[in-house]
Amino acid sequence: MLTKKTNFRPLWILIVSSLSIALLLAFFNGGSFNSNWMEEGSGWAAAMINAVVIFLGQYLLYGVLFRKTHFPGKILLSMFFGVIVGVMAMFLIFYTLQ
Repeated sequence: MLTKKTNFRPLWILIVSSLSIALLLAFFNGGSFNSNWMEEGSGWAAAMINAVVIFLGQYLLYGVLFRKTHFPGKILLSMFFGVIVGVMAMFLIFYTLQ
């Protein structure tokens, strides 16, 4: 029986990049460019929600839109435009809940 080997490396690249961007956004979101948000649990919860939404935006582009294409810059394009899609989705989610 032949099985297809799954490559999880792009998935890990997307996870690390989404966590990095979410932590950077949390750092800037404080307004005073410091790490005071780390002292509260709600700050960590918001950062993790941001990371998940950014990751889903990146994975949507990488796994769904770029699935049939085969070019070397696919992961970089999905990282860049996935952050844009994820941040836009965060604004839509948070502002519709208010």
